[in-house]
Amino acid sequence: AWDRSRERCFVALARAAALVIAGDEEGAAVGLDAALTEIGLDDPLANGELRRFLPYGYVLSPLIREHLDVRADEFGPWHVERRRLAALVVDLREGRRPDWSAYVGPESTLCALPLPWSVEVAAGLMRHDRSAGIALAEYLLAVNGTATHRLLRAAARTPASGAEAILAALPKPPATPTRITVCGDLAVASGQRVEHPNRERVRQLLALLVLRRSVSRDEAVELLWPHLEPRNARQNLATTLNYARRSLEPDREKGEAPFHLRAERDRIWLHRSPELSSDAWDIDSLLVTAAELDVKGEKAEAMELREQAVRMWSGAAFVDLVDLTELSGELAALGNGLVAAAVSLAQWRLSEDRIADAIGIANQLLEDNPLEERAHAVVIAAYLAAGDLASTGEAIDDCLRVLTENGLEPTAPTAMLLRRFEQRQADTG
Repeated sequence: AWDRSRERCFVALARAAALVIAGDEEGAAVGLDAALTEIGLDDPLANGELRRFLPYGYVLSPLIREHLDVRADEFGPWHVERRRLAALVVDLREGRRPDWSAYVGPESTLCALPLPWSVEVAAGLMRHDRSAGIALAEYLLAVNGTATHRLLRAAARTPASGAEAILAALPKPPATPTRITVCGDLAVASGQRVEHPNRERVRQLLALLVLRRSVSRDEAVELLWPHLEPRNARQNLATTLNYARRSLEPDREKGEAPFHLRAERDRIWLHRSPELSSDAWDIDSLLVTAAELDVKGEKAEAMELREQAVRMWSGAAFVDLVDLTELSGELAALGNGLVAAAVSLAQWRLSEDRIADAIGIANQLLEDNPLEERAHAVVIAAYLAAGDLASTGEAIDDCLRVLTENGLEPTAPTAMLLRRFEQRQADTG
């Protein structure tokens, strides 16, 4: 059956379509012309296939195009629509003014035309109706972002193609998700690449945006360049934004819209998406959800989330912002929330008689917060519960030394533990 003219024409058109998608349009045109010359354009069965897949023959072959134009009066509405859309592609390529009334919207365009030609239509449409061109490009990016973006980049090499304007207007998600970590030294990770930006202002700007999610340009320059003239400070901000974007998206080409770090009018922000994450955001989400579970009485589940947050909290957070006194209140609130979560978790583990876990959590907390009396109390109580009076005494000494050095007295809970320790000593003496 495959030697019949209909099937032979179908196979020729399918091969041509595959070559167009693969980027070998010249090969597609040569193969299609050869096949149709052999079959014969007047073959009625072959003509049915040419009409069924009309745009391919119309765009690829001047010979087939002339043949179809001559018979245009025989077409029904469906074929007329596709012929007019294919003519748009031909007119764009030959420098003629297209009849944009033939454009039928994003879905119908991609249904009728292969992706490379649909991208051509989107680029050409930008010069006629920018909003319509953007809408078509957004649709194509949603269907196949990687391939569409590659085709737009190739088209943008042709001056005034319209593709460059699309790239500048529509951010494309990066191929690999990016993660900003602010616990410990700030780092930007994407795939196997991990970068520690060496410019202090870049680290500070990224940390600030992780902390606040969004800032005004005025806020940024006042925080990062308080002693510079406004004009110089804004120039520095523009330069720092470029470096920060390069750190977040090193593969983005010049002129393309940034995806992660965006700015519009007076606002600068990190675009929240599945492609961008931060340990600080994850910690915040875990603690918020834990608080909601507490309200529902689901204490054990809440503590599991707090444990995840505490494990993620390795090292001091936002170290690049600690010298910015204007942020001290926000940073203190964040730190207090983490400390409270760690103390709560340590106390919960102690209540479960998980002595080693409670001591480990409390000691981890004391490494960065030696004045946190509640953590000292957990360690003291844990050793008491284990019956290890020697370690209890050492923990009490550490606690009292830190409090004395800072002119503080033990709070009531700690004082109660001291009395229990003294009673245990007396009982064993």
